Parts: sequence; C-alpha cells; structure tokens
Amino acid sequence: MPNLPKASNSKSLGDSIAISLDSGSSINRDEDWVPGGKWEDDEERRFYEDLTDLKDFVPRTFLGIEAEEEAKDSAQEKEKDSTTDVKQLEDEMKRLEVNGAAAVNGSLNGATTDEEEEASEIGDDATPTPTPPRTPSPTPAANAGPGPSQLVTALLAKLADATNRELIDQAAVDFAFLNSKSARKRLVKYLTQVPKSRLDLLPYLARMVATLGRYMPDIPADLISFLDEQFRYLHKKKRVIKELADTRRWNLAYISALTKFSLLPTHVILHMYKVYVDDFSGVSIDNLAMFLEGCGRFLLRDEATGPRMAAMVELMRRKQSLTLMDQRQTLLLENAYYMCNPPERGPRQEKQRSQMVLFIRHLIFDVLAKKTIDKVLKLIRKLDWDDPEVQQTLHKIFTRPWKVKYANVSLLALLTYDLQRYHATFSIGVVDQVLEDIRRGMELNIYKNNQRRVATMKLLGELYIYRMISSAIVFDTLWSLVTFAHPNGRPLPGQVCPIDAPDDFFRIRLVCVLLGSCGMCFDKGSLKKKLDAFLTFFQLYILTKEPLSMDVEFMLSDTMEALRPNLVMPKTFDEAALAVDQLFSAEQHGPGAGAEGDDSGEDEDEERQDRELEEEEDQASNTDAASDRPGSPDEEVVLSHKPEHVGPSAEEEEDFNKELAKMMLDSTQEARKVDRKAAAVMWETTVKTGGAKKKKEDVEKSSANGFDADVMKFTLLSRKGNKQITKELVVPESAPIAVHTRNAQLQDKFEQQQLKKLVLDYEYREGMEEYQANLDTLRQKGVNVRFAKK
Repeated sequence: MPNLPKASNSKSLGDSIAISLDSGSSINRDEDWVPGGKWEDDEERRFYEDLTDLKDFVPRTFLGIEAEEEAKDSAQEKEKDSTTDVKQLEDEMKRLEVNGAAAVNGSLNGATTDEEEEASEIGDDATPTPTPPRTPSPTPAANAGPGPSQLVTALLAKLADATNRELIDQAAVDFAFLNSKSARKRLVKYLTQVPKSRLDLLPYLARMVATLGRYMPDIPADLISFLDEQFRYLHKKKRVIKELADTRRWNLAYISALTKFSLLPTHVILHMYKVYVDDFSGVSIDNLAMFLEGCGRFLLRDEATGPRMAAMVELMRRKQSLTLMDQRQTLLLENAYYMCNPPERGPRQEKQRSQMVLFIRHLIFDVLAKKTIDKVLKLIRKLDWDDPEVQQTLHKIFTRPWKVKYANVSLLALLTYDLQRYHATFSIGVVDQVLEDIRRGMELNIYKNNQRRVATMKLLGELYIYRMISSAIVFDTLWSLVTFAHPNGRPLPGQVCPIDAPDDFFRIRLVCVLLGSCGMCFDKGSLKKKLDAFLTFFQLYILTKEPLSMDVEFMLSDTMEALRPNLVMPKTFDEAALAVDQLFSAEQHGPGAGAEGDDSGEDEDEERQDRELEEEEDQASNTDAASDRPGSPDEEVVLSHKPEHVGPSAEEEEDFNKELAKMMLDSTQEARKVDRKAAAVMWETTVKTGGAKKKKEDVEKSSANGFDADVMKFTLLSRKGNKQITKELVVPESAPIAVHTRNAQLQDKFEQQQLKKLVLDYEYREGMEEYQANLDTLRQKGVNVRFAKK
C-alpha cells in the first residue's frame, strides 16, 4: 500500500516554526546596545524595539488571522491529493501491461474495489475539517455583565494612567480581546484627542499603536493620516504663533514617537523635515529644533534614512550660518544639533596613581575623623618624608580642603599644626599656598570655584585657631575682601567693579565663613577694637550692594548675632559712611598719633617681642587644644630655653622622703594616731601661727647669736582633735630638705619675674599694634605721617 503524506505533521511543523520566529521579537532586532548608536541607552532600545507579540497572549480568532491560515492549508492539501492520484494511476497502468489480458479483468475488478476504498479514504482525508461555528456574543439581556462597548470605554479611560511599559502592553492585550471595527475607530479617535499638555503619554500610546499595528494595520494608518493633515494645516498657519504653539509641540512629539517605532514611511518623515528646512524662518526654526530633539538622532543613525538626513542637516547648518537669528533661536538649534549628533569623544582615562599616593588619599579622605586623628597622624609621620612624591602628595591634599568633607576641615588644620613640630617647612608651605589661593580667588572671581573658596577660607580660620597664623593675617584677609579692586579701597553704591559686582554677594559669604571660624577669639583687648572697626566698615560694604538674597541675609544675621548680639546695623549708606568717617578720624587723633618715629632697630625689637609673645600664646593654646582630645603618639616637646632650676631630681626626692620619715618618728604619740589621709603637712618657712608671736623673743635671741646663718627653720603643723599643734624645727642648711626648699624658693621667684615681664611686654605689644594699625590705615588713605622731634 503506498505511503500517504501526513498533512497534520507538516502543518504542526510549519506552525511551530512560525511561532518561534514571531514570538521572539528580539531575534530580528539588534542584539546589543552600541554606544553612540541611534539609542541613548539600552533601556530606550528595549522600549522602542522589544514589542509584545499579541499572538502569544490572544487567540488567533480575535486577531483575524485564522481564516487566512485555513485557506492556505486547504489549497496545499488539494495540490498534494491531485499529485498522489496521478502517481497511483501510472503505477496501475504499468502493472496491467505486464500481467496480460486475463489478469486484466480481475485486476481491474480488484483495482476498482481498491480504488473505491482508496478514493473513499483519500476523499475522507482531503475533506477539510469543518471549523466549529462561532457562538454569537450574548446579548445584554442574556448576560448581566458589561458589553463590549462599555469594556472599550473603560479601557480607554485607563490609558491616561498607563505611563510604563507593563501597563501599556497590558492595555494592548486587553484591546485585542475587544477587537472590532467600531472599537478600532474609537481607539483612533481617542489617540487623536489626547490632551495637548500630556506630552509624557505620547511615547506609550505610540508603543500601543506599534503593538496593535502588526495585526490591525488600519490603526497606525488612520493615526498617521490624521497627523499628516494636521502637520500641513499647521504649516499653512505658520503666522499664528501663540495660539497654535501647544498644538505644534503636540504634533511634532507624536510624529517623533511614531518615527522611532518605524511606523511612519521614510518619505513622509523626510518630507516634513525638508519643509522646515526650506522655510527656515520664524516658527519653522522652533519646529525644526523640536523635530531634531525628538527623532533627529534616530534618523541620523538609521540605515534607511541616515545618508539623506545627514545631507539635510548639513544644509540646515549652512543656512544657519548665513541667516541672522536672535540669540534664543541660535541656542535652540545648537542644543538640538548637538543632542542628535553629539561630538565624538574617547573614554575617560582614569588617572594612574601609585600605591603610596592611594594610601595617603585613603588616610585623609576616608579614615580621617575625630576618633582616628591620632592614628592618622602617626601613620603620616611614618611616611618617607625624604621622598619627593610623598611631600608633593601631602602638599596637594593639605592645600585642597574642598576635596575633604567640610566637617573635617578643622581636622586638616589640626594635622597641619601637629606636623609643624616635626616638619616646619611643610606647614609653612601649606599656609603660604592657602593665602595664595585666597588672593587668586579674589583676582579671578570664577563662579565654579566658589565652593573651593569657601573651603579655603574655612581652613584659614581653623589655622588661626591652632595658632598657625597671627591675627594680623586674618584682619588683612578681612579688609582685602571688602576693599580689593575698589578705587582707593573704598566701595561706593553704584560704583561698578569688574570682579565685585553690586549683585555679587559671595565676598559677604566669605567674610561670614571666616568670622564664623575664628571671630569668637577677637573679644578682648586690641583685637576686639580691630574687629569692631572692621564690622563698622563691613556694614558700609553691605549697603553698597543690592538687596541681599534670603540665604545671605540669614547667614549674615547669624554671624552678627554670634559676634556682637547688641550691634545695631545702620539702615542707610549715609549712616554707615558717617560711622566710618568717625572711625577714621578717631584713629588719626588716637594716642599713637603723637608718638615719636620708630627706626629700624625699634622695629626689629618689636618683631622679636611679637615672636616671643606668639610662642607663649602658642604654648597656652596648645594645652587648651590638646585637652579636647587624647595626646599625640610619641610626643616630643622641644623647649626654646632651659631654666636653671627645673625641680628636684630623683635622688633629692628620695632624700627628702627619708628626712620626712625621720621627723615623723620624732613626733608625739597623739600625732601618730591621726589618720594619714587626713593629715596635711606643710613645709614652708613663712607660715605664721598663733604661737609665733610668743616665741618672737626667742627667735631674736637666736638671731643675735648667729644661729640663723647656718640653719633653716621649719614649722610642723599637726592636729589633735579639733586643735592644731605647731612645732618649730631647725634644720641645717646643708641638709637635703633645706637645699630643696631654697631651690624651690628661687624657682618661684624666677617664675614671678618672668610672668611680670610677660604681662608688661603684652601691654606694650598691644599698644604698638594699635599704633601700627592706625599708621597703616592712614597710609592706605594716602596720608603720610611724619613725627618731628622737639
């Protein structure tokens, strides 16, 4: 029996191949995202290329593709059946010719029966299987649920909230189940009536149109036809600008979204672009910029439109160079052009740093904190300071405080102070670079460096807290901020300064930062007077500016409240100018105006005294600063001079303890019973007790005998109950306790003399500083003062 073809197997095989090719929509697309391609990132590529295949979620009957497939299958089966009948007849004819006439009749009879059976079998196979009749949709009367019209209405109402891929794809699948001619017309009508303000919804609606357009081509065709007619109408009404501005923006955004889904024909989109390029005037320039921003990148990098689009973009650039346009339109075209055709640049090269440099940066940027500052200092001291790379790296990091956390700037200043003991040259270089950066910032006044200038000013204030700089440097910086680049150092209202405009408040912010860091230190003596004088001039500087912004005004009020809570700010420039004039006149007629002229020798003495006083202030401030944190590891103290008596040695202390023990054994029994913790023994030669007056005559007699020349008298104070008992002891001067006491007396006397000298020198230095400041102020005003001797 001949082998009959199996139509069912071939049909299922064809169906499986078609499904595998269609369902994997990403197979026919670009596999990977290429930087610099027609998509900005991989997420955008997946949005416009990876579309949902409705055949995987919706039965074919709803998509209208079942009748077409059945017609194709029936035609293929008829062709196969006809070829099979012809082959069977040829075989029978050959067999009849070989067997003869006798067998012909039998064979014919058998053949007829076989043929009838085979024909009946073939006929049964060739007959197409009837499809089950479609059941009509239930009427509203029979089914209490909503009908198709209500379902379409509900679906269209949900589209306004479909602002992501999942929601819009689900809406497309739901609409496919409601597919009908009336439903498609209602969808197209909704798509053409989207609100003009919902431009964010257009790409998602375009994705829905692209998903449905594969099986419902009338939806994208009707939408494109509407947008094309609207485009032509808007171009004819190009003189109507304001009324149709939103409509033009909506139309171009819709066309751009459909273009990215490859729904618009190539000639249509290129024709629209050419219309704008040919006009190139008025509102067409704005439309051209929106067009390039919307789909210019896609058209330039697509294979089908790339060459022609590049030629038209070049034509646009030529017309732009030859056409006189306002600044707004020029900026629009430039931004649109570089958005769709960004300049090519290579990958960013990472800076190569050595392991040592990375370790230092890790210490300062990551590890440095209040709890770890001693550990960081110890590790920095262990570095190879003879290596130029280490020194250069540390200098860069310490002079760039804007790279450190703002809260750690004070810790950076503290590290600079701690390193001064071991590497003085390094600390001096850091201070010099900080002052140079502040000066350069005032000279250039570049907006992008404002954050750096704030951090640098903060570091300067913290350096003064740790006595790395003097108060004179701080006040010089403050006066420079309010007078630099102004004619004669006097800011005036309405006076335009190139690097300090009236609407530029950044110098005020810098003054507040510096005063907020170290202003609380200027509250006594001449420093307070200097700060008061500066604040008077600072108020004049503020009134030369335009009305302050809210943040600067709050910052200024906080600073003034912290420094001078009771200070009254002048309201007008005249009041501030009067206060400044009074200040200058008071300085001119101050106590230092009638002093004699100073020569170079006196200046040197003053500088020497200033340095000595600063050293003493540094030592005092070091103890205060060190009390806030644990001591530095491996601390070394370097003394500028060694005093004659620095206290008793270990041997002298041991001898003193022995002598004290012996004298305690000679005490009375009552003194031994006293608690050791409560007993207080005073070894002083100047203690006067109640019995001293009674024994005055005995003391005078012993003095007359010359007994005081070789001995030293001590008074032992003990307690018996609530009564104090004194006992006078006479110790030879050669005894260790007498030698120790004498040395202590001399040491106390020396310290008192030193303290007295420091106090006197400090008062003298304050007067000279005030006198020198008055002279400098007068010299800045152009007044030369000469003192003549009488």
